[in-house]
Amino acid sequence: RDGPGENSTAQRPKDPLAREDTQYVGSYAILLEFLDECRSQGCAPLSEKRHRKLLEAVEDLCQQGSTKRVKVDQAFFSGTESQSMTVLPAMCIDVETRRGNKRHRSRYATREATAISIGACPSMREPDVLQAKVLGDFSFDSRTRQDVKQDVKTLLHGFVLWHDLLDEFQISQYSLCYWIDAIAKQYLEVPYHNWQHAFDVFQFACLGLWEGGACKFFRYQDLLALLLATIAHDVGHEGKNNAFLVKTNHSIAVTYNDISPLENMHASKCFETLHRPGLNFLETLPRDQVIAIRRSVIDAILATDMAHHFDCVDRFTARVAAKEQELHPFSPPLINEKEEAESEGDSRMLMQAFMHMADLGHCCRPWHVHKHAVVRLEEEFFQQGDMERELGVDIMPMMNRHCDSAAVAQDFFLEKMVKPLLLPFCHFLSPDCSNLLREDLDGNKARWNSLILRHGSLAATELVPLDDSTVAFPVPL
Repeated sequence: RDGPGENSTAQRPKDPLAREDTQYVGSYAILLEFLDECRSQGCAPLSEKRHRKLLEAVEDLCQQGSTKRVKVDQAFFSGTESQSMTVLPAMCIDVETRRGNKRHRSRYATREATAISIGACPSMREPDVLQAKVLGDFSFDSRTRQDVKQDVKTLLHGFVLWHDLLDEFQISQYSLCYWIDAIAKQYLEVPYHNWQHAFDVFQFACLGLWEGGACKFFRYQDLLALLLATIAHDVGHEGKNNAFLVKTNHSIAVTYNDISPLENMHASKCFETLHRPGLNFLETLPRDQVIAIRRSVIDAILATDMAHHFDCVDRFTARVAAKEQELHPFSPPLINEKEEAESEGDSRMLMQAFMHMADLGHCCRPWHVHKHAVVRLEEEFFQQGDMERELGVDIMPMMNRHCDSAAVAQDFFLEKMVKPLLLPFCHFLSPDCSNLLREDLDGNKARWNSLILRHGSLAATELVPLDDSTVAFPVPL
């Protein structure tokens, strides 16, 4: 796996850029490498206390609230510059590259409640083998979910699958049940960011936590917050991205001052719904615990903003690389109060990374599931492009149904965006779970490339009907 093994710090490459061709390297990773090197080889090695303080200072440089341009002239993006300048802006990621003495930056064009029916709450007195099977299915296809009432029953089971979080926090299963139902009814009928997607993200999180064994790295409170965030993370999504909301002065962008407007709106709806009569399943908890859970849910939802993807990958990869060092980040929290306080930053980062990976989880599903997710996402992109055309504003990259293709973008997206997040994510999973996810990701990339090679650069919606799923593809390990 990527990252240092048992070699000493002195044996690692002195130049952090030496690994740029295989993993994304940002300011965090470079500075952390520098700090480690100074600590062991400098004329004045750093004390443990000072090293920790400097590390926290580095964390502050990469806080999620900041928006940074991704430099695509590093070796990691070598050979994919053209794709970078197309795919990244479509993900609302601002990019820059150097050409000669001039710096070129991509820019976005600057021109310009649902009724809720409460169903019956299922009983959770006995384990439900059927629900456990759904939540542990690596081939899960969210298109099979058509009944919200049944969905609520399955999601509720996720809160007791490994540990009874309802009992742990004295949560009323009825209030939680009604809250899930109310959130589900506020998802809109858009091609991709709909209730089925929310269910898919919850199920993928359960795969990693329960089937993959990553739950041992989380506190119960963080597990609760993560599961709640997966359910509400896209509630109210209108099928248009943040850049569109900003450039059209949409009320959501105006409300949240152009700062992660969608993600802030989702988090707001999450808690606005919680405070409706009969839905506050946290009302029996101490106020300080409610505040902590609320903060964690908000952090997790905000982590799904793709504009911060490379910051997330940068910080997460660098911390996982230190996993076998003496600092032991992400250790299971068996610890005293002092150590627990020091691990808060790592716990927050781990929860954000799991949320972000779950949001991209379809990329690691089997081909017969993944290909249809790309078709749905592409159609949502095209519908945004149609509206941009009607409004007379610039059509964003990948949004033009007359010339763009999400299928063509998958080679870059899977290899340069999803995989660098999946690799450190897999450090927390069992070998079997990790191998399945990585094999599916590589297999999906191979199939898209094969389809394009045989049929040309068609849109995903045109390529998928041409797919012969009986053809075997070699999967690189």
